[in-house]
Amino acid sequence: FPLASFMTSLWFAAIGVPILGLVALLAFAGFFRTLKVSVVEKSTDVDVPIRYKFHIGTMRQIADSYREIDDILKPKNSRRVLGLYYDAPGTVPADKNRWAVGVCESDLSEHQKRKLDENGFKRFIVEGGVRSVKTNWKFRPYLGSLSILAMISRAYPAMTAFAKKNRIPNLESGTAMEFYQHCKKGRCGLKHIPVDIFMSLEKNKWVVPEAQESKDD
Repeated sequence: FPLASFMTSLWFAAIGVPILGLVALLAFAGFFRTLKVSVVEKSTDVDVPIRYKFHIGTMRQIADSYREIDDILKPKNSRRVLGLYYDAPGTVPADKNRWAVGVCESDLSEHQKRKLDENGFKRFIVEGGVRSVKTNWKFRPYLGSLSILAMISRAYPAMTAFAKKNRIPNLESGTAMEFYQHCKKGRCGLKHIPVDIFMSLEKNKWVVPEAQESKDD
């Protein structure tokens, strides 16, 4: 019996420890995080000039469009980047999602601006002062796609639920914006990137020309 009891404990430990580790990892990534959602009268206090590139494709391609900026602008210094998303998931065919990814001009040297221009990036001004539903996230770069998946699965449903509860109409018809700020270090020295997430309550905001043209087509 002592041997049987020991083997049972060993079996539970072999199963339980990995499960607890997985739960801890998911919690650290943010899958169980409670988000604060609110309506803000100003998305940003000022207009934000960016260098951007427009894309049409599947949502799995979005990460590649962010990586392109790092590939062009080596070394990978802390730069503010943002994504503009024009189609709510499921509202268009899977390969017809439209988005634009850009980097703030104020974080770029003239040489870096020219490099982006040479690679097909264009200039656009992201209008400030737009009434929006807003929440915040901590993106953890070392967790990669797991942190992105946590953000998508937690932030946008929370914002949609907030809008429904407060009877805010047509939330998903506006542009969504993810604004990645400068990288920071936490108490343990682990890096994270604060992300301001907005869903515009005003029509035709943050729409780059190619997004409007593709919609008209």
